[in-house]
Amino acid sequence: MKNSKYTKEFKDSTTQLVKNSDKSAMQISKDLDINDKTLYRLNLLS
Repeated sequence: MKNSKYTKEFKDSTTQLVKNSDKSAMQISKDLDINDKTLYRLNLLS
């Protein structure tokens, strides 16, 4: 298994940000300086 680049805390807080924000996933990914597909790959938008 690969080592995760993102901590559990980062994943949890990002999930909450996506769920509670009026911003699009694309804008949030830009704000966080991560690829928008990363949000999906990490299952943050499920």
